[in-house]
Amino acid sequence: MRNKLNEKMQIRSKKKVYASQIFKRPLRALVFSLLVLLFALVMQVSLVRPASAAIPATQVSGPITSNTTWTVAAGVYHVTGNVTVNTGVTLTIEPGVVVKFAENTGLDVHGTLNVPGTVANKVYFTDFRDDTVGGDTN
Repeated sequence: MRNKLNEKMQIRSKKKVYASQIFKRPLRALVFSLLVLLFALVMQVSLVRPASAAIPATQVSGPITSNTTWTVAAGVYHVTGNVTVNTGVTLTIEPGVVVKFAENTGLDVHGTLNVPGTVANKVYFTDFRDDTVGGDTN
């Protein structure tokens, strides 16, 4: 009994399996290969974004003379020159807004700056070259 079992195991282990046996019909093999290729192409297209594609930014500079709100809908704010919030004026920056400053620029507040960010929905003030928040805007 033991010898017969060993003989069967040896026969099974020596048997080779070919691709033609897995795909009994050539059309099935072709369809399967095309589906795998299509999946690979779709995944590559959806995951790859050109490195040079910059995200549009709202450019701001100069005095703010009336109550103003910077919204998430406007995208990233790029401060291209000094921004001054005048006396008696409020600048509100919504949660989730990203403000990127060019070199040697700043935000001077003589009125009120209202930034109601939260731990879950932060407001970011960062350098224009910082691509870690707000994406690639330069």
